[in-house]
Amino acid sequence: VIVATNAFGMGIDKPDVRLVVHLDIPGSLEEYFQEAGRAGRDSRKAFAVALCTDTDSFHLKKRIDDEFPEKKLIGKVYEALGDYFRIQEGQGKDIVHNFELTDFYSTCQLPPLQIHHALKLLELSGYIEYCEAMDESSFQTAPQITYTHPRVQKNALIIPSSAYEKRRERMKKRISKVVEYMNGVHICRSRLLLSYFGEKNTEDCGCCDVCLSKNDSGLNNRDFNAIRDLLLRLLSTRQLLPVTTLLPLLPFPEEKIITTIRFLAEHDKRFYLKEGKVGIFTDIGNA
Repeated sequence: VIVATNAFGMGIDKPDVRLVVHLDIPGSLEEYFQEAGRAGRDSRKAFAVALCTDTDSFHLKKRIDDEFPEKKLIGKVYEALGDYFRIQEGQGKDIVHNFELTDFYSTCQLPPLQIHHALKLLELSGYIEYCEAMDESSFQTAPQITYTHPRVQKNALIIPSSAYEKRRERMKKRISKVVEYMNGVHICRSRLLLSYFGEKNTEDCGCCDVCLSKNDSGLNNRDFNAIRDLLLRLLSTRQLLPVTTLLPLLPFPEEKIITTIRFLAEHDKRFYLKEGKVGIFTDIGNA
């Protein structure tokens, strides 16, 4: 058993991992795909499972507000930082400061996570350099902040769209796709992932929870969707075909085909069943 952070996606190259379980949902499908892909690298059967709750969508969307706090808050953090280091306006450029995070958090009296991301945004905006990691070669043990621009007034602070709005919108789109993938119950999960990465003409995998779950027809989604798509293809150039003609053309048990046809005729406006013959409406608006 390996318990790992999201670094697992890059750092583990064991070929015989049989199961990857996500306790927390990643912030993008790229991360999920990479981490889930650690399973079954020896080409044998393996599984990836995401443990989801009703609150996961909320927590994912909250990440956006955490990583992109309001610009007013960024301004407050910038002002508090200058006061903390006692830097006068127009001064401070290129001076390196050891940064006691806990002490600053208590002084600033703002949410620590938002302070952290505000500092990152100030760095992206060109005002500071925020060094978190330990540097073994120089024996740095505490974070450091270097002013890369003289201190300005809070109302003169400029956070460019490339650092804020554009990045926030990209993150919002990534998270919306994760939520769509997590909450989806009708489209094969493998097909959703592959289409996200630009793959076309994909087929249902037949082994994810969506494919194996049964819909209202009583059939599993994979068989039902496959039969429906084949019927659409066969009937696209003809008005009507007898059910007896269709049965040998579809590679499924007769019972499943008939169940699907009856269900489609009752619930899908594209299909109709008349005197033992199946047809599709070419113009649903006139159906």
